[in-house]
Amino acid sequence: MLRGSRKPGDAEVGRDEIILQREFQTKFLPAICQAGREHEVEEFGELQGLPFGDEIFSAKTGDKLDIWVAPTRAGHPHVIFGTAASEADFWQQLEDPDNEDLRELRPLKTVRKVTVTYLKNES
Repeated sequence: MLRGSRKPGDAEVGRDEIILQREFQTKFLPAICQAGREHEVEEFGELQGLPFGDEIFSAKTGDKLDIWVAPTRAGHPHVIFGTAASEADFWQQLEDPDNEDLRELRPLKTVRKVTVTYLKNES
């Protein structure tokens, strides 16, 4: 599950506006999933910034995305993630000058690929 990401330039969201995981499970999953189908919900971490990859910013609720997730030296729950064609592409995109803030989080080399269902609060 990947909760909606803000685009660069969007207004900051206040803590009280963040929708908790349980609300996503009860509000959004039934709307996008087939009746009776079970889903595994995993919160793999939290990114304090913007992920990279155009697919994340153009995704709609229910879209499947392959993302790469790297833990950081700050420890759980802090991660870096983004869309990439491969693990090598993930690290190459991280070297982009626009991603300096993500590099400062000091990602660990134990990256993993995760397929997620994108969920966005569109209310």
